Amino acid sequence: MAHKTSRLLAVMIHFCIIVPGVWGSTHYVWTNSPSPSAPYSSWSTAAHVIQDAVNAASPGDTVLATNGVYSAGSVTNTYDYGEGNRVALTNAVTLCSVNGPLVTTIVGSQDPTLPLRCVFLGTNAMLTGFTITGGAVGLLTSAGFTKFGGGGVYGRTAADFSIGGSIVSNCVISNCISRAGYNSFGGGVIYCTVIDSQLINNSSYIDGGGASFSDLRRCRIVGNAAKLGGGLSSCNATDCVITNNHTTSGGNWSEGGGADGSYLVNCLVAYNSVIFGSNPSFNSYCLGGGIYSSTARNCTIINNTAAGGCDGVSKSTLTNCIVYFNGTQNYDDGASILGYCCTYPMPTTNAMVSSSNTYYNVGDITTAPSFLNYSGGDFHLAAGSSCIDAGTSVNAPTTDLDGTPRPLKGSPSSSALFDIGAYEYASSLVDFDHDGASDYAEVVAGTNPLDSNSVFRITSITPATGHVTITWPSVASSAPTAPTRYYTVQYNTNNLSNASWINEPDSLNVIGTGSTLSYTTSSLSTNQALRVSVHW
Repeated sequence: MAHKTSRLLAVMIHFCIIVPGVWGSTHYVWTNSPSPSAPYSSWSTAAHVIQDAVNAASPGDTVLATNGVYSAGSVTNTYDYGEGNRVALTNAVTLCSVNGPLVTTIVGSQDPTLPLRCVFLGTNAMLTGFTITGGAVGLLTSAGFTKFGGGGVYGRTAADFSIGGSIVSNCVISNCISRAGYNSFGGGVIYCTVIDSQLINNSSYIDGGGASFSDLRRCRIVGNAAKLGGGLSSCNATDCVITNNHTTSGGNWSEGGGADGSYLVNCLVAYNSVIFGSNPSFNSYCLGGGIYSSTARNCTIINNTAAGGCDGVSKSTLTNCIVYFNGTQNYDDGASILGYCCTYPMPTTNAMVSSSNTYYNVGDITTAPSFLNYSGGDFHLAAGSSCIDAGTSVNAPTTDLDGTPRPLKGSPSSSALFDIGAYEYASSLVDFDHDGASDYAEVVAGTNPLDSNSVFRITSITPATGHVTITWPSVASSAPTAPTRYYTVQYNTNNLSNASWINEPDSLNVIGTGSTLSYTTSSLSTNQALRVSVHW
């Protein structure tokens, strides 16, 4: 059984699992260990300072930190222009926390005469499960601020200066700054692959308040600021939420409140803004409240503003995107290219360059999209929305922002076609794989509506005297807007009548963890049936 209540933000939970003898040695960090001693190979001898344990690690080793605020230690290196770091992993070492970012924090320094970035990651180094905060780059000298970027995390690959880099996962990167004058990039992150993380309230004097030159997947980029690309600059972003970022007035003009010079797939870009720069002569250049000079596929770009015009997008190429309700101008006709998009007004130029698989102003629609709860910020498509089955399959992603498979049938009589926007509509009237559960019910349950072998079921039943234990798989989606799933065990002693199902005590709304859940009944009656209900 599946039914819908309200949509809630899913909590991203990851665990660091250490398998002895597989990933090298483990070095421990605990601020209150009784006898810290290198190589810090047990909790009783754990390092008090993360960098001490990192210094004892070899490539392939893991440094494991337990709960605490880590604000001691510093190190410089030659790979990032000599900037200071709270922690620097120059080898292929994994630094992870035991219990995640809510209880494990690395703090940098924003003292203008002695700034410290939070973490430097060398080639193939990994950082997972921390809050990264209070870091800065840009040393104030007599000649001004030194360079470079990544107030929170700076990554490095063998070639350097390439999109991607070292890996950051399950982290919250907040309140970090890059203030190195015209060499400022990536207030939060630069040169990293960032997965299942949040970039919040970071800033850069020039480019990429949240991140620059990075690859982001299933991330939230919120409340960041920079002159160019308040949220992102020169990044790849897939399955991300980019909201409430803005540009600053530190230069002549500003552009790209959400993203500048980036490639976006399955992203929600909303409530971002571009403000006027410090020179009124350049006010007309303050463009692209949502995105500027970027490419976007299957994105929803909505409710963005720009002081100089082009509130939604400027000088960008878009396919299968919703560009609507952005200030007074959704896009700059003639400068931006829109194919199979929902926008207004209709683009005036209609041509197609098929050799590049890019549609130029073909297949666009102007009917306003219908959302589940526009005023509440829920931009999932509502039944009957003009964007359902209106997109193209060319280079379209095979899942949506929530991880729902694409394409699905919008109605029982339609074919399976791609929807426009970041979300694919799942109909309660369609059972695409003919397994007895509607597409919508399968999405709620976390099963695949395109696969008849993917079903939600009780996986084991263990009877005992007076009770029974059942188990079932649960879902904890890491998608940044996917709702939390809740599970309830119910029983019925009245011939399976739908009106006779009763909740088992202590089983109401158990949150999905992504692993197997179990429940033992308090009693067991003759002819009693059990089921597990899932909803969000």
